[in-house]
Amino acid sequence: MTNKEKAIEIFRLLEKNHINLYHDISKEDFEIELNKFLEIADDLDSVHFDAGISKLFSLFKDAHTNYIVKGPYVDVNIKYIEGKFYLCKPEEKLCEEIKKVNGVDFDEVYNRFKGIIQYEYDSWANKTIASKLGHLYRLKMIDCENKENPNQVEFVLESGKKVVCEKRQKKIMKKPNYSFSMSDNILIINYSKCIEMEDYPFKKFVRDVKDSFNEFTDCCLVDLRGNTGGSGELIRPLIDLLEEKNVKTYVLMNEAVYSSGTFALFDLKKYLNATFIGTEAGQGGCRYGQQIELEVDGCRFGYPEKKFDLVKMLGNKFNKNFSYEYAIRPDIYLAERVEDVKLGIDGQLRDCLEIMRKEINLAKNT
Repeated sequence: MTNKEKAIEIFRLLEKNHINLYHDISKEDFEIELNKFLEIADDLDSVHFDAGISKLFSLFKDAHTNYIVKGPYVDVNIKYIEGKFYLCKPEEKLCEEIKKVNGVDFDEVYNRFKGIIQYEYDSWANKTIASKLGHLYRLKMIDCENKENPNQVEFVLESGKKVVCEKRQKKIMKKPNYSFSMSDNILIINYSKCIEMEDYPFKKFVRDVKDSFNEFTDCCLVDLRGNTGGSGELIRPLIDLLEEKNVKTYVLMNEAVYSSGTFALFDLKKYLNATFIGTEAGQGGCRYGQQIELEVDGCRFGYPEKKFDLVKMLGNKFNKNFSYEYAIRPDIYLAERVEDVKLGIDGQLRDCLEIMRKEINLAKNT
């Protein structure tokens, strides 16, 4: 297939299968942009074809309506903290704002990246950009590759320091999808993916959590940071247990809570009236989801099968957190701190636990 033929077929299938493709842009306005692209599509190489298709997908303003781009990363850790992007190397006590990427000013890199990613809210855009700044192919898509060495990315930091990162050779060790621990009398549930582990069924996990409860358990923290989805139903046995135990529940959240991760937020708020602590999530109270993938001549893309109106499902009871206008918000705002990241300390968790202890002690003394 020619590039033009592929593009036509991609968007034909997308329009045919999507539940509500033109919810944010009119069909007429989209077709104007599509026709502009079709005029030049056959003159583009594969990289800039992918970039053009990605830009068109971004017009739909839906993270589940996405053009899927794979490729290698360099070995780098970048965090978005309070409106800025930092390159982090705790082993060197380094956490410094990025000013240039491969010689291009960061503001320009940011704007180019934002044009080729799919998102509904800036919270998810910023999380995605932080995670993709080391993606070698995506950097080529925005004409920001290292032309001297395609397997390297050079970052210039605020101090003028240059950091050159090499193509990653080893896979990153992934943490378990769910685990638990105790801190003093606080039960901490780490719930990083809504996906059941083959060697540790979720119901067995919940039984183990139940066995950890004792008369001294003051409250529970569900750490949802980084939970980008899976099955929205998986968490229900845990919800049932926490409801049965009638233990005050808190949730630690951030911009990487997305898709079924937001359903976990919904259930924890609806059934337990959990207190949300952290930064806003990557999605809002009304969104599309349950993604299906299709392929056209090697080009993969996804579209949502359903629409979920969490605001309506909650009956506006928790409109401080769930709204049509913004991403899901915390009750207590708590961001990471640069100084903690520099030292490799999870200061956000530390500060969250401190807030919880103060509230529990106050409740006990009143």
